[in-house]
Amino acid sequence: MTGVAARSLGGFAAAAICVYLIGLSETRPAGEQPAISVRSFSQGRAEGKVSNLQSRQSVTRDGKETVLVKYRWLDPHHQGITRWKGDLAYLDPKAPKRYLEVALRVDPKRMDEAIESFGVVQSWLRKQRPGRGQDRWIAQAGRRGITLAPQGRQIRVSVAHQWVVRQSAADMRPAAAALRRLWKSKAYFTKRELLAVMASFCQWMEYKVPASERTNEAGETVVTTGVTMPIETLHNGWGDCDSKSLLFASLLANVPKQRVVFLTGSGHLFVGVRATPRKSDHFIELQGAKYILIEMTSPWPIGRVPQKQMAGWRSKNLRVHRIF
Repeated sequence: MTGVAARSLGGFAAAAICVYLIGLSETRPAGEQPAISVRSFSQGRAEGKVSNLQSRQSVTRDGKETVLVKYRWLDPHHQGITRWKGDLAYLDPKAPKRYLEVALRVDPKRMDEAIESFGVVQSWLRKQRPGRGQDRWIAQAGRRGITLAPQGRQIRVSVAHQWVVRQSAADMRPAAAALRRLWKSKAYFTKRELLAVMASFCQWMEYKVPASERTNEAGETVVTTGVTMPIETLHNGWGDCDSKSLLFASLLANVPKQRVVFLTGSGHLFVGVRATPRKSDHFIELQGAKYILIEMTSPWPIGRVPQKQMAGWRSKNLRVHRIF
């Protein structure tokens, strides 16, 4: 695909319901399995659903309580995809299965702090009115990871993606280091292979939409726009396109010389990472730099997103949000 210059670099967020239909091919070359969507392919390998969470248990180490979370998922370099037809992937039935495993520690105290730092109290939000003084309460919400955009007499509420990633990069440093060690242990050395390991780790988490609100310690309803903080997503082992993408970006924030954008529209979010695209990759071009695209809802190979998303980009129905 030929890169297209971005028309908008403003932030944009929307509730994300990311469901893709399973398609079957009527004909196929001898020796190939039926063509199926990557999501259903991955579900088949995972015996019913996409989920890499193996176990979660509380442990005490040096007098400090932590949660040990273990993950296991299919190595993205051994998916056995032989060719594509639209969004359908043809599989090699003889392709070897190879899995990746990692055990990560989550500090429950730090996770609670991150959760409490994010979101605005609903009763406070309802008192705000567009007009004089709005800059003050817009800034106040921004310091808690929420973007407020007055639209006429209404206020549009969305997650501040950059804020979440900035707040979470340090929390994700140990996990990023563990995934880099895993990458090296498999004799992978290229940037693309590291992207694939980190992306697949997030993609293989169960797809589940978080609640749009939570209750704080004071019993107040807090608006979170259906997003979990990356450390919470890591602990839970599930998330939707927003939460998985934020986790992925927070991991990549610990890898030198990375550039990440989010693309949003039609209730969906996916990721672009600056890298040299391969011939078959889906990518975009922003100010002369190429970004390969990554679908985070389920285990799509990096550089491959649903045709619907590429059509949205070509028709300029997607917006770009620079993360870092």
